[in-house]
Amino acid sequence: MLSGETLRIEEKRRAARASREWSVEVGSRTERVRRGRTIDISISGMRVRFDDPLELRWRNVISLDPGNSLGPIVVRFALVREIVPSREYAVRFLDLQPRYVRRLSPSLAL
Repeated sequence: MLSGETLRIEEKRRAARASREWSVEVGSRTERVRRGRTIDISISGMRVRFDDPLELRWRNVISLDPGNSLGPIVVRFALVREIVPSREYAVRFLDLQPRYVRRLSPSLAL
């Protein structure tokens, strides 16, 4: 790196993200449910933080609660990146149904 210059790494995202702090849960029938909070979210994915480190690569469904009377949204996801040591994870939604897109869109208006 040249002196006086700062290198900047830009994140590549499919869509702009809105800062939202919503409850999320992951788990399976054989283990306890882990709870976390979103940091930011878009129609294509989100960044989440959990209290404890979590092995997300072996999970594939996450429940997201946007805090309205319609209840949680359950969607399959793929782990994009684990941000250590902050216990943050970037995930991409795999099959967000059109009805969920309609529910989320007004809350994500940027």
